[in-house]
Amino acid sequence: MKGDILIRKEDLRLTLLACFRYSLGRRTYIVGHTTDMIKQYERVFREWDWKLFIKEINQYYKDFETLGDKCDEANWNELKMFAEQKIDELYIKIKIKSPGFGYTSIAQDKKRGKLIP
Repeated sequence: MKGDILIRKEDLRLTLLACFRYSLGRRTYIVGHTTDMIKQYERVFREWDWKLFIKEINQYYKDFETLGDKCDEANWNELKMFAEQKIDELYIKIKIKSPGFGYTSIAQDKKRGKLIP
């Protein structure tokens, strides 16, 4: 049977979180499959979920001093880096110029027609 299956994002999110918890500590094909699926459906996860992945991978390593075989360890570390990247993408650095310290406010610069770098 071919075609699309309609599933709620929240249902997929919870299913993938359960797969993650099941897979952490396993030494089978499921580790690679789970980490690939998490990255494939990244849009269903929230900031909290990305932090949870990092926290639980780190905690598992702290508790057991292993993440499985070398291929499993590579998959978990790759997911950690991916999660860190997803968290970084949620934030943007902005430069704040404070009135009273020799800088003008954004509103004052707009009035003068200046562009703020």
